[in-house]
Amino acid sequence: MEDLARSSIVIRHSTYIDSVRCFFIFYILVGLPNGFQVRYLPLYFRTHGMSLAQVSMYRLLVLPWLLKGLWTTFIDRNTDVRVWLKTSLSLLVALCLIGAQFPPTHTIAVVTILFLFNLITSVQDTAVDTLILDAFTPSQLLMGNVAQNVGDRVGSIISGGIFAWFIDVLSWKGVLYIMAAMYAFGLFTSHLLLPDWHQSGPPAAHQLRPGLPTDSTHGSLAYARLSLMESTSKIFNDVSWWMFVFVLFYKIGEVGVLNLFPLFLVDKGIDASDVGFWLGIVGQTVSVVGSTATAFYSFSSLLGPLTVLMVIRAACVVISWMAVVLWHADPSTCYVGGVISLLIVAFTGGAISTCAQTLLMQLSQKAPRLERPKHYALYSFGDLIAKLLFSASVGAIAQLTSYQFAFGFFSLAAALIVPYMMLAPEDVSILMNYE
Repeated sequence: MEDLARSSIVIRHSTYIDSVRCFFIFYILVGLPNGFQVRYLPLYFRTHGMSLAQVSMYRLLVLPWLLKGLWTTFIDRNTDVRVWLKTSLSLLVALCLIGAQFPPTHTIAVVTILFLFNLITSVQDTAVDTLILDAFTPSQLLMGNVAQNVGDRVGSIISGGIFAWFIDVLSWKGVLYIMAAMYAFGLFTSHLLLPDWHQSGPPAAHQLRPGLPTDSTHGSLAYARLSLMESTSKIFNDVSWWMFVFVLFYKIGEVGVLNLFPLFLVDKGIDASDVGFWLGIVGQTVSVVGSTATAFYSFSSLLGPLTVLMVIRAACVVISWMAVVLWHADPSTCYVGGVISLLIVAFTGGAISTCAQTLLMQLSQKAPRLERPKHYALYSFGDLIAKLLFSASVGAIAQLTSYQFAFGFFSLAAALIVPYMMLAPEDVSILMNYE
């Protein structure tokens, strides 16, 4: 019996490690469109004369991500979640190959490709989130979220950093062929490498939501609408308004400076490849380091570390504002100071994202198993819509006012979230503790 128990533990640990590796690969692929659209294309369009407002408006093409709450109503109910994952990866391979046949000057084709990228990737991300909630225990979630955040940023490094660094070398067609090959590898991983963790411990029966019908009504539109409304009602009853406001505002200052400072540098005559290297490759790399660092420290509560990280981040956002304001006096010093401050913002931002997403997943795991994906999608909806609307408006803010005003606003937003952390209710602090 002891040998059998020991063997079972070894199998579960092996399954856990293999799962982390697979999720790391999948989240790299989730991060590809983000880096491509947020880092690479703005530099490309800005160097070709597009206005700040037009560059920012392209980010509205990530609107399909707001449908994640709808996808979760169908995923994990109508078919195997892995089927959704494999189908989305297959479609992304095909989309890259088709998109490579059109030049980047073909506006309709570029808009359509980016829209479909975001639509399909939002389905892929929902499927992976569903799997990760099912695969890991609460005590394993931090490592799972490290794989999520690090993988997402590695994907952004590749598509938004490396591609931007070689912006004068890699053609549009070459970029899309590389992405097609990466999605093909992800498809291979989902078919042959992704473990079946249910064999080492299926979910307990009490985790299933009682009273749900087991027939085809699961797939009906009426049931989907009712289920989504019930989940929405439950989430606002279960989670304090403090958390809802937190996810709306905790990334605004960071998103603003990381999106606008590269365009500011290009406008000041800094070479786009240099900007892509420092704020694309190096910036995303230190963000990965920040996310990874959270795995090597045991938190009794996430509130303390989150507050400290946000204080450091706010100070660096203010420094970047000073670099913009004083640029005319000493461009070289402001360039160095601004880049260093943004690298620290990227580092703290990576750690903050990992801690915040770990909290959101821990909260989601309090729900019955079938409700967890919808709970997580609804938790992250506020976070997503805040980032989407704000990242799409930063260029317009700078164009209608000035860079100085825009960065001052980012500094204010980054600073105001710090005292807000002091208002966190006790139940949120308890939920952050590890089991």
